[in-house]
Amino acid sequence: MAIQNFAVFYSNLESINIEILPLFVFAVVLLLITPIILSLILTKYHPEKQIVPPIYIQIVSLSLLFISLSIQPQFSDGGTLFVRTFYAILGGFFQDGVAIGILGRTAHRDDLLIFSFDVNTDVLHLRSILTREKYRHNLNLGKKIEERNQNEILRSPKDSKYRTVIEMTETPPNVSHVNIAVFERGSYAIKMTEKIEEFSHRQIAYFREILERHSIQVNDAPLTEAESFLCSTLDEMKGYSIQIERMSRYGWLKILAIISSASLSIIGYWVQLFSLGEMLTIFISTIIFGIFELYKKR
Repeated sequence: MAIQNFAVFYSNLESINIEILPLFVFAVVLLLITPIILSLILTKYHPEKQIVPPIYIQIVSLSLLFISLSIQPQFSDGGTLFVRTFYAILGGFFQDGVAIGILGRTAHRDDLLIFSFDVNTDVLHLRSILTREKYRHNLNLGKKIEERNQNEILRSPKDSKYRTVIEMTETPPNVSHVNIAVFERGSYAIKMTEKIEEFSHRQIAYFREILERHSIQVNDAPLTEAESFLCSTLDEMKGYSIQIERMSRYGWLKILAIISSASLSIIGYWVQLFSLGEMLTIFISTIIFGIFELYKKR
């Protein structure tokens, strides 16, 4: 039965006018990406980067629609209004995610609380202590150990509101240099609040206490030694736009190939080189590949 239903659905799709479908696909894509494009433009050309969320654009558009319908109620329709409201809310949240992924979150140097220490033990021993379940959980650190420029990184899970990033560097003989960043992640920006200040004090006090339990001496280090760490942490918050700005010729060639493949699939269907199923297969596969490539570079 399911196969028969799919066959009927597919035959109905094939019966759609070949001239109308590409225009319909273009209209749907335009409807989805217009708020994202507006958000990117308004944010990028703002004197100081502050994300203009697509969902705000959707809500303003929806409000204007309701105002116009209250003036001309003869054009209102219950079903249409429901669909538009549903799209404005759910579509807005989806578009928010895309815009934030591209632009990142607004962050300034003063939004991060930075600490720097010299610890009298090697990185291997220090890591073995901090990654113990009870300490890792209390410090709100994830299980993954990252490597960046010969440094080891421990960080809070991605869904955490209050985040901690710990960078450990071996500085012989048997001394580790540790940089710690603590910050609060808002919906669109990194925020400096009293809560995050109190949270950072608890984190640093607990970090010191852990090492003192193991008879490891912890000494304050100049914050100038954390400058590179601070810049790297801020860069991580800039989203995919920083990757685009630094993209190589090979990266731009990949983007051009992905856009060309998606466009040619629609054009090929329009001129009857591809069936509907072939066009959808090529188009969707290309988009999925593009998303995978983008995610892989994060």
